[in-house]
Amino acid sequence: MTVLKEQPVVHPVQKIGWTTKYTEEEHDTMQLCKDGIYTSVSRYNIKDVLDMSYRHEPNQIGFLYLHTIKGVRTYYVRDNPQDFVETFREYRKKLDTD
Repeated sequence: MTVLKEQPVVHPVQKIGWTTKYTEEEHDTMQLCKDGIYTSVSRYNIKDVLDMSYRHEPNQIGFLYLHTIKGVRTYYVRDNPQDFVETFREYRKKLDTD
């Protein structure tokens, strides 16, 4: 499995204490590989991902959208995913022309 690019993602998890409810962030890495896109809990075949987009504001949590054949999947990001998205689009374009 050749990793082309990695993007840190976060998963907000709600926890309940004795008297409070709070949210923690679990950190994960999304990997763009030649055959697919992987996180620790999700796997997408590269041909099933049609496009990617994102919305990111500095110093805020952003959103990375994977447009798949089964719908749009949303991931939360702290770092700007522009390079990750551009790498995906270039690789996907190369696949479509082959």
